[in-house]
Order: sequence, then C-alpha cells, then structure tokens
Amino acid sequence: RRDERNPLWEVNVLDLMIRHSTAAHKRETIAWAKRRQASIEKLAIFQVWRNYMKRRREKGNRVTSAMLLGVASRPWRLRDLLKERLFFEKARLSERWQAYYRRHVETRALRVNRAHELTYAF
Repeated sequence: RRDERNPLWEVNVLDLMIRHSTAAHKRETIAWAKRRQASIEKLAIFQVWRNYMKRRREKGNRVTSAMLLGVASRPWRLRDLLKERLFFEKARLSERWQAYYRRHVETRALRVNRAHELTYAF
C-alpha cells in the first residue's frame, strides 16, 4: 500500500522528500557526498526545515511536526532559526553528535582525512 495506512508511510515520505530536495541522495548522481560529515550536515539542515518550518499539509492549517509535539508554538521563519547561536555545551548533545558538531568525524573510505584546525573558533 502506498497510502497513509501503510505502517511505513512516514518513513517512505521522508525518504522521498530527502531524495527530491537533496542532490546527493538522488539515484545515479555525481553530486554524492564524499564525506560523512558533509552528508550529516545537509541532513541536519533538512531535518530542521522539515520539523520546524514546513507544514504537515500543504492545504489547510499551518501546523508543523514540532508544533504537534509541543516543541514549537508556531512555524519557524529563517530569522527565528538564525536569531542566536546555540552552543552544544548547553544543548547536552551525545558524544556522537558532539563529534559531528566539532567536525571530527572521519570517512573510512578515504585514505586521508585532513582535519581543518580552526585557529579563532571555539
């Protein structure tokens, strides 16, 4: 079944939206993400847009997934997203997500994983 009665409906729609909106996840593309770090950063941006900014239904009310869960009171705008910098120390991220935030994730398939050491940032 390809309708909302399918238990995997939400997963299938999410997969379809990722493939539709991100060039790196289309079939037979040259735009694939070469590093795990880049791929997760693109998907993190997509996740925020999908949950906090995009309405659940294109027609009807303006409810987002975050609003349904009670995490947000209204759909976010770009200015809401960029109004302040969030520090991961205050967000209590797991060790795995801290590694992504600090850009310490390596791609095993690459022989050389050069890390860009920031001089003036945190």
